[in-house]
Amino acid sequence: MFAVIAENDESQWDDQPGVLYHFPKRYREILEPGTQVVYYKGKLKDATYSSMRLSSEPHYFGTALIGKVYQDSASKKGDLFALIQGFEQFTMPVAIKAADDQYFEAIPENRKGNYWRDGVRVATAETYLAILAKAGVARVTSTAEAALPDDQFESYSEGSKTQRYVTTYERNPRYRKQALAIHGLKCKACDVDMGERYGVFAHGLIHVHHVVPVSTYELPKAIDPATDLVPVCPNCHAVIHRKKTATLSVSDVRQLLGKTI
Repeated sequence: MFAVIAENDESQWDDQPGVLYHFPKRYREILEPGTQVVYYKGKLKDATYSSMRLSSEPHYFGTALIGKVYQDSASKKGDLFALIQGFEQFTMPVAIKAADDQYFEAIPENRKGNYWRDGVRVATAETYLAILAKAGVARVTSTAEAALPDDQFESYSEGSKTQRYVTTYERNPRYRKQALAIHGLKCKACDVDMGERYGVFAHGLIHVHHVVPVSTYELPKAIDPATDLVPVCPNCHAVIHRKKTATLSVSDVRQLLGKTI
């Protein structure tokens, strides 16, 4: 399946291309895991965002693959969000019309007046490939890649060793944002939400813990933020790693606190 997804300069959601994409539940059947998408941005309305765009005019600016889809627990309207895989930003904007002055997207006669209002639009393979060709993107994500097991992410990896003064391990901030979108901001060990405990000043103060320590990876490892990462508060994270020779699990810390597992 193919689709066009709009990213507005201003939105109720704090999304980032290539990381997360929130959408209303009416688009659920369009944005299934494995859907190949093109990112779209409408006309510039506020010059403040000029530097963050490839063009001030409506344009397509990237391609990606829809990963796992989750219910947005913060929404009262049934909104959802998808993890984004394989994001590739175009080097140049692709205008919404091709050289023959025809739109890349096929606009139904009865939708000419309001077609561009839809944040998510079904696209044909022909439209998708034509936009990528115009962008000069040679690599197209295949459906075979889309069918990879859930624990594989094709474009992100962690654990790559780099030599500086000591061996360090790369951390991908995209994983953090995806993990917190899935699990929320409450510590999985002590159940504390730092924002609720200390007020707005501490909102979002939370660590993301690797269920299996990154230092044990023999090779760069693909990460599933749903199963490999959990949010823990700074105190619990310090307890987990207090002894380098005996890293505790989240369940271990819950037992120390007398909480049910």
